[in-house]
Amino acid sequence: MEFDVIDPKNFSFDEWLLKIEDFLEVYCKAHKTRYERQEGKIYFAQDDIADIWGEESVLYRVPGEQGGLIEVRDGDEQLYLFIDEFAGRNLKDSKEGHSFQITRPRVVYGFPSYNEHPQAAMSPFHGASAQGVYFLHQGEREEYALPTSFDELKATSGGLREIIQWVHNQVNRIQDYKNITGVERPINLLTIKARFSHVSLAGGLIEALRSRLAVKERDDQGYVHLELLNPNSDYLRDVFAKLPSEAEFIKSFSLSMSWGVELQESEERVEVAYLGAEQRALSPLIHMPRRRTSQALREAMKAHFKGHRLAKHNYSAP
Repeated sequence: MEFDVIDPKNFSFDEWLLKIEDFLEVYCKAHKTRYERQEGKIYFAQDDIADIWGEESVLYRVPGEQGGLIEVRDGDEQLYLFIDEFAGRNLKDSKEGHSFQITRPRVVYGFPSYNEHPQAAMSPFHGASAQGVYFLHQGEREEYALPTSFDELKATSGGLREIIQWVHNQVNRIQDYKNITGVERPINLLTIKARFSHVSLAGGLIEALRSRLAVKERDDQGYVHLELLNPNSDYLRDVFAKLPSEAEFIKSFSLSMSWGVELQESEERVEVAYLGAEQRALSPLIHMPRRRTSQALREAMKAHFKGHRLAKHNYSAP
């Protein structure tokens, strides 16, 4: 299903509501009609449309032949846990050894690490779609994933360390199921990419490292890229302890733990399982379903917001 999507730039959800309503006041007056405003509503979500994610939303309806639909969804900058599809299915079937609820969205945007995947479905202005993963949260079961916090992420019990231990205990079974044979040695890798509000916070994280070779990149603006080879639980505890607990000290964050093996007579590394934590970077979404919105309304929107790019997008999952 095709939509016209508007570049949100740096404006907030509330600012976009005001902008849309200012436009609709003028448009509806010219066409002698009134628009309807439905809070908490979105255009029908199904397999070919980005999943509902518990965000704030407003659906505007303009009646008549010159009318149509305009949907506005809020952005999201919260932290989420996820796990690869195969390990996620095993986790979902397991009732022991963990305390997580499992959710598998069909199509969800706004996780920067997926922008690097060459086959990812890209949304204009909102990055790539995170597909083939399960999202994790603790607490009551919901239809969509709930965020975690940096305080929960670095907790000595539960949180990230609990799920890392669970996957670690399942790796041999997953390896057998995937028929990965001829293994020379395991190669597990923890990767952290973060931009902190102050360079000293990046320095504190680096101080927890046992080898400066783990620092792949850093700058004087608080960015750091770390890769830790075969970290044990004590090492993970020391590193996680240096992460800030408050989100305001972290501008961007992604962490991945990948279990892999090197094959005999080859230097190739084969991934067995992975999980990650990432801070979403989703801007507000403003779009119109083309088949449910008149050309007159779409053209008027384009003219009114001429300082913003407008692109067609099909939300179908690959």
